[in-house]
Amino acid sequence: MPFSTEWNETYKSGTHQAVWPWSDVVSLVSRYCHDLSGKNVLETGCGAGANIPFFVSKNVNYYGIEGSEHQCKILKERFKDHPNVNIINGDFTKSIDVDVPIHLSLDRSALTHNCSIDIKNTIDTIYQKLALGGVMLAIDWFAKDHYVFQSHEGVKKTIDESTFVYESGYFENLGSVHFFDVEEIKKLFSNFEIILLEEKRSRNLLDNSKTWVSYNVVAKKVK
Repeated sequence: MPFSTEWNETYKSGTHQAVWPWSDVVSLVSRYCHDLSGKNVLETGCGAGANIPFFVSKNVNYYGIEGSEHQCKILKERFKDHPNVNIINGDFTKSIDVDVPIHLSLDRSALTHNCSIDIKNTIDTIYQKLALGGVMLAIDWFAKDHYVFQSHEGVKKTIDESTFVYESGYFENLGSVHFFDVEEIKKLFSNFEIILLEEKRSRNLLDNSKTWVSYNVVAKKVK
């Protein structure tokens, strides 16, 4: 049985099946992570594998950890002819079973679906796994200015002061959802040199109450 039951069922239903690399992943990797050929890349929560073809094109050794057993089976079949693509079904908040130094760690909207303590522990583990000079990219982490956090509508369960489970709305059946502020992000990455911390805002012009706000972080291990 998969431990990530909500996301496993979501993937089984055929939703959240993005197949093209996320634009921020492409742009931030291109800007801050030069010459990845032959390097080791870790992606926590690789989901439907949208970013994998991009990394294949970069000739990296790719390690993707995904909680959905269903999705891992699909990805292993899809990339069976790519020996440098390694798909691992596991809980990255508990352990990261990759025994090589990581040069780039990517999290695109995966850790933000966990509670505060699990997020901290995972970042600390990634820091230990990173090679000196290695980079962690955190992309699309939900901000407390996000309309869902601001409205507090549809909350089914409160995990901690920044993490909730929703019974309705956009995050229905997507497990825990964590919302960050700048102070928390700076504290989480206190062992790193933060190279970039940017806020993204997207407003639905047909419904001004729905402003999507998230953060992107680029952090480097320098010691």
